[in-house]
Amino acid sequence: GAVNLTRKNVLRRAAQLGIPLDTDNLEVTKDMVNKVVTVRAEWTDVVDFWGYYTTKLHFTMEEKY
Repeated sequence: GAVNLTRKNVLRRAAQLGIPLDTDNLEVTKDMVNKVVTVRAEWTDVVDFWGYYTTKLHFTMEEKY
């Protein structure tokens, strides 16, 4: 269904972009009444500022479609 297809597409695109996302930190739900799919993801990644400084940043994303 829509939830599994959305999950598959998000994971595929995240891999293409080098985002460390997997099924443990990705939630896709469908509201049958309002016909809205919600995608929520959280991940932590190391950001390198031109070799001078590195830090871990935590990202959270939530979108409704």
